[in-house]
Amino acid sequence: MDFLKKKSKDIDNHFYHDLINQTHSLTLFLSHKLAQNIQLDLDEMSMIKQEIEVLQKIIVNHSGQRHKNVSCVDDVREITEILSLIESLFYSYFSTNNCEIVMKGFDQLSAEYLIDVVSFHRIVTNLIKNISEAEASFIEIKVSVINSSLQFKIKNNFTVVSSELGGVGLSSIRSLVEKESGHYSYFIDESAKVWHTQFELPIQKNTHYKKIA
Repeated sequence: MDFLKKKSKDIDNHFYHDLINQTHSLTLFLSHKLAQNIQLDLDEMSMIKQEIEVLQKIIVNHSGQRHKNVSCVDDVREITEILSLIESLFYSYFSTNNCEIVMKGFDQLSAEYLIDVVSFHRIVTNLIKNISEAEASFIEIKVSVINSSLQFKIKNNFTVVSSELGGVGLSSIRSLVEKESGHYSYFIDESAKVWHTQFELPIQKNTHYKKIA
C-alpha cells in the first residue's frame, strides 16, 4: 500500500513539474517577442495553438476525465508533426541566447511513423529546460529510426550542472520512458564539459501513410 501511495504521489509530482515546464516554455517565447516588440506571425501562432492542444492532452491523460472544450488530440501523432513542434520548442527556449543549435536527421524522417505525443513532448521539454539551466552555448540534436524505435540523441556543452540532476525532472523522464517500454541514459564528460543524453521510444506504423513514388 505504501508503495502504491508513493507511486501515485510521484506521478502527481511529475505531472505538476512538467506542466510548469510546458507553460514556462511559452512564457519565455512570448516574453522575448514582447521585449523585442515583435508581432507573432502565422507559423508562430500555429505553434502556440499546438502547444496548448498538447497541454490539454497532458491534463486529460493525467486526470482521466474528458471535457467538452478540450480540443481533440490523438494519443499518437506523425513523427514529422511532433518533431516540428519540438524544433520550435528549442528555439523558443534559446531565442534570447547566443546558442548554436544543430539538428540532424529531422529532414530524413517521414509521416510513415507515429509516436505518443504526450510522453515524447514531456520528455523533450524536461531535457530542454535542463540544457537551458546548464547555460549551454552549443546543442546538437540527432534523430533516427532504429528497430521500430525513435532514437533521440542530444549533445550539449554546459557552464553549470543543473540543480535538478537526479531530481524531479530526470525522475519524470525516466518514469515516462519506462512507461513506454523505452530506454534512457545520459553521461557527463566533466573534462570536456559536455552532457550526452539519449532515449528511445517505440513507434507505430502509420497505416494511412502513402509513400510518394
